[in-house]
Amino acid sequence: MISRTLRTYTFRIHKWLGLNLAIFFGVMFLSGAILVVSDEINALMHPKTWATPVPVGQEASFGTIYDSVMDAYPGGTIFVQRKKPQTWLADRTFLTTAQGERVAVWSDPRTAQVVDETSAVNFRTIIRELHDSLLVPGRLAFVLVSATSLILLSSVVAGLITYRRFWKGFLRLPSRQSGDRGFQGGLHRLIAVWVSLFLLLISLTGAFFLTTGLGMNGFTPKPQAAIERLSMRPDGFDGSVIDAAEKIARATLKGFVPATLVAPRSKNDGIIFSGFTDKHGTLNGPSTVAIDPTTMEVLGIIRPTDTRGNARLKPLMDAIHFGHWGGDASRVLWVVLGIASFYLMLSGVKVMLSRTAIANSASNTGWRRFLSALGLFRWLYMLVILGVVAIGLLRYGPF
Repeated sequence: MISRTLRTYTFRIHKWLGLNLAIFFGVMFLSGAILVVSDEINALMHPKTWATPVPVGQEASFGTIYDSVMDAYPGGTIFVQRKKPQTWLADRTFLTTAQGERVAVWSDPRTAQVVDETSAVNFRTIIRELHDSLLVPGRLAFVLVSATSLILLSSVVAGLITYRRFWKGFLRLPSRQSGDRGFQGGLHRLIAVWVSLFLLLISLTGAFFLTTGLGMNGFTPKPQAAIERLSMRPDGFDGSVIDAAEKIARATLKGFVPATLVAPRSKNDGIIFSGFTDKHGTLNGPSTVAIDPTTMEVLGIIRPTDTRGNARLKPLMDAIHFGHWGGDASRVLWVVLGIASFYLMLSGVKVMLSRTAIANSASNTGWRRFLSALGLFRWLYMLVILGVVAIGLLRYGPF
């Protein structure tokens, strides 16, 4: 049994955290929900990047994609090719054009024909930066934002302690007869019990990202270096070389299906293929095979089981935090729970403001009462918002 005194203290903690960090966590919940479907939102801005699913065995090879893109962008340098970022999207190739511009080129998954070009920095990039570090570059900002996952964890636990027998509240619908305050309180508790597991997972995975931001990245083996060449890529490097290397990679690792190609970036880099096998899926993480583009020698095979520490856990943490642990169905579920968590913050603020009315003046309602209740926090929020807008304009604005 939890004593009334403990429940009173935890309620005060829950109330204080919920009120003063409502704006911050509201931004995190909304940006996180948007991030899960950011590829689709970006595709709405660029309709040509949509594509129909292609049956297995009929996809264009990496080599065919490479030659098609190089024909469209002579003098360019391709660095990364990724097949179908999502099931219904075209293949994506990142390159630097002959004029030095970094772009993403989209090609038809079946024919490899170029269908569109977008900036390498897109909607998803900005939302990811906002969610990870409030657009502030550098590790420190990422660490500080990740550290708030511990605050979220504390708030969720305090809320569950405060809500007596919360496990009985999954079907306890709020009543309009208890007035707006009673209805909002009941709705807040109802949403809370449904999203509590989601928020616990999000806060725990966020705490994991905090450890990686502090440098605890575990161990991932690296392939051996290729025979040093005179240039970044050997003479005659084209799609046929890539296809030959992919054939060797597939034969070397049983059940290997490459999804990403990283082209050589230095004189002793190999061609790196990354993808999943029939033994290791999304929750385990990808396997990689490196091939020397000159000799076609296998430079290394790295399976998920070869990693240690946080490197072993990171694919699982990513899958849970960003909702792709169960494919498209889990992504939709994560979006719904993210939006529900955002409304959880709103309903909690409404309940707390109704309990801590500052004045009965009609002008002291809504945002005015909320800002007054924040106290000094409102000035901190103002500085943060102005800083984020300024950094966003400097990094991604028209200038």
